[in-house]
Amino acid sequence: MGRRNRRRNRRRNHRKNKKYELSNEFLKKLTAYIEKENLSKTEKTDPKSEISEMSYQFQMIKI
Repeated sequence: MGRRNRRRNRRRNHRKNKKYELSNEFLKKLTAYIEKENLSKTEKTDPKSEISEMSYQFQMIKI
């Protein structure tokens, strides 16, 4: 448990936190989108573009 490990872990944790921030943003957008879908069940707007955007962001999180 030297100084070197502490430094390396700090970097590693920063990267992990960054990833979680991204996924939290994605979840917010997803919930907003689902709520909007539930509201606009009667009038169908084209949801395909938004879904593709969501899946693209989700892929970014996985990387």
